[in-house]
Amino acid sequence: MATSTHHVVIKNDIAQLPSLLDAVCRQGRTAGLSDEALYDVRLALEETVANIIHYAFPTQNRHRIRVSASLSPDHIRLNIQDNGKPFDPSAPPPIDMSTPFDERDPGGLGLFLVQHVMDQVSYRRIDGTNILDMQKHMDTAATTPARQTAP
Repeated sequence: MATSTHHVVIKNDIAQLPSLLDAVCRQGRTAGLSDEALYDVRLALEETVANIIHYAFPTQNRHRIRVSASLSPDHIRLNIQDNGKPFDPSAPPPIDMSTPFDERDPGGLGLFLVQHVMDQVSYRRIDGTNILDMQKHMDTAATTPARQTAP
């Protein structure tokens, strides 16, 4: 299979998130991605786009979030772009996993999971646009720590 790229644009409306996730997963299934890889990709995509919708835009004005999914035989690459506040999700603050859950500061766990289910996560900001790239190699889909402990 040659590399194919699919683009989806949504508004910063949480109600549009399920259709985005369904579109990317449908494309992944068509490309032959394993259930394990799709689980990891869906988790990472849902977490990052939900964070953009909830935190990137200080006003209720409508903004667009563009997601591109590039599929090849050995990996899937997600590119997420928005014009919200600058925030680098590729470098989340460390989480003390030894502290009981109810005693931890809220937030950050989702980005921690993204780092563990995806093989590469990088961020850059160009001309007022946040650009997040995430990549998952197919040979690591079933062996990531989060995948081994997920229900």
